[in-house]
Amino acid sequence: MGMLSGMVSLPACVGVLTVLYAVYYYRCYAHYLAEAKQSGIPYVVVPIRMHNMFWHFIVSKYCLILLRKLPTSWTHSWLDFVDPEWDWSQHHKLFARVGSDIFIACSPGGNMVWVAHPESISQVLSRPKDFLKPPGLSRVLDIYGPNVLTSEGALWRRHRKIIAPQFHEENTQLVWTETLQQCQSMLGLWLRGCSGENKPGYIIGQDVMRLSLHVISKAGFGIGLTWGDSEEAEEATGDVPTGHKMSFREALGGVLHDIFSIALIPSWVMKSAPNKSLRKAYQTYEEWAQYMKEMLAAKKQEIKKGTDEQEEGMDLMGALIKGAGNKSFGPKNGVVPSESLSDEEILGNLFVLLFAGHETTANSIHYSILYLALHTAAQSRLQKDLDGIFGDRPISEWDFHNDLPKLQAGMAGAILNEELRLIAPLIIILKRTHRPQPITIDSKPCVIPGNAPVLLVTSAVHRNTNYWPSNTSSSDPYVDLDQFRPDRWLIPNEKAGADAITENEISTFYRPQKGAYIPFSEGVRACVGRRFADTEVFAALAVIFKQYSIELAVDKWASDAEVANMDKTQRKELWNTAAESATKCLTEGITAEITLQIRKGEVPIRIVKRGEERFL
Repeated sequence: MGMLSGMVSLPACVGVLTVLYAVYYYRCYAHYLAEAKQSGIPYVVVPIRMHNMFWHFIVSKYCLILLRKLPTSWTHSWLDFVDPEWDWSQHHKLFARVGSDIFIACSPGGNMVWVAHPESISQVLSRPKDFLKPPGLSRVLDIYGPNVLTSEGALWRRHRKIIAPQFHEENTQLVWTETLQQCQSMLGLWLRGCSGENKPGYIIGQDVMRLSLHVISKAGFGIGLTWGDSEEAEEATGDVPTGHKMSFREALGGVLHDIFSIALIPSWVMKSAPNKSLRKAYQTYEEWAQYMKEMLAAKKQEIKKGTDEQEEGMDLMGALIKGAGNKSFGPKNGVVPSESLSDEEILGNLFVLLFAGHETTANSIHYSILYLALHTAAQSRLQKDLDGIFGDRPISEWDFHNDLPKLQAGMAGAILNEELRLIAPLIIILKRTHRPQPITIDSKPCVIPGNAPVLLVTSAVHRNTNYWPSNTSSSDPYVDLDQFRPDRWLIPNEKAGADAITENEISTFYRPQKGAYIPFSEGVRACVGRRFADTEVFAALAVIFKQYSIELAVDKWASDAEVANMDKTQRKELWNTAAESATKCLTEGITAEITLQIRKGEVPIRIVKRGEERFL
């Protein structure tokens, strides 16, 4: 009898707990729904808060497969809004469905505010005290310590005061010079093709990552990295210092690759995990920290002895130690002034500066090259500009002060702007409110709820048909804005007539409405290193396309001998096949972690001397 009583009580307890949870679930939903209604902002009701970590990283992939098998009438109003990748896969389309460029996704887990409205974006970015960095972002980018990207208030001002003075014109010139040199070495590797001959079907992504790492390592830290005959050969023969198990580049690359695992999984779990990749992630995390700690200790000794004058580069580490770029400011009598950064803060800033100056810039170079391989008319136009800027001068005579402004004002500038419009460094700029915040939307006063994530969707606002001119007769307004078209940035000189764009007669760049173009954010928290990144991209594009053309590789469908025997029509059909494959990869194959990367498929290219193109 007692056993039966126990058996009855267990289901009863489960039932009671279920009812209590349902009541709690509903009360939370009612509370957040009331906030959404009172805000004055359009809202949609969803059953799941998309940025719930468990949903986002673990179960959404599998649950969405099952949910999409349900009748559409059950899920149409909310299913797309709980897909963690909708901000990239849908771009602006869900905003159009809601009928507003700002809306609230209301769920029992809380309200989330999605924004593709330029005016609202500018208000959010101009009020850093009201719209703060969320804690989750800090957890990912604070893996080595607090830094200028994740800190707030007085702490952020102290970090920025120390870092910003380093990004001046003289140091920008170092980036220019180093990129010209490193890019020539990379071109040599491409032309050798790892076996002494140029190979069709070359995948350039990792090489461009190496290029950018080499530039920031030398220009920013005085660490010279060289090019081997291949990435594997470089690692096999590279100098791994005593006490280390991997090279500096391998350690940093591993940290960037596994950053989410490092941020979310405790170190003691990774260290002893049965999973080999987790143990490798822990090893790269420890290795890079060891490199930085050794360099930090050595730099402190140099400063103490007065022997810290770096012959080349910015010496970011020295600046972080001394504080505010003041060479007389630093450890005195073994005591570090309170205004200086702690060792943990120095390591945290070194990491984010390497990350921001490495992966994001490499992406811009990589995607610009691939887009130009796809759009041969834009590539030819760039080469015409380069001929006009540099003439027959060798690279050693290219001038930072005279040539860089011309690159920025011409086709190279339009190409970079367009690449950043389509593939921004971050697809979301994430903020958070601590309390309700007033905001004006199209002259209407509204309120963003308190304790709500505010997501500024760059991929959506950059394709917002309400604020970007579109040149298409298609019934789909997004067709043109989804395409790579650098000429949208070039405003013809009225005196030159309608054909001015093709004649290199440009009076100015198109200037989007404030808040409509935010690849580097804007306001006081805008990227401090944008000038460095732009300079590196311009220098790399100039070196590559002044002497060479980049073609889509077609060896998957035809051999070189077969291509040589094709007529113009056959070559066009072949190129169209390769272009279709590349376009699919650059749309469906790209996914977001921190930055957008090609995860499915690849876009092989072939480098040829100008005048030897097969498909122009």
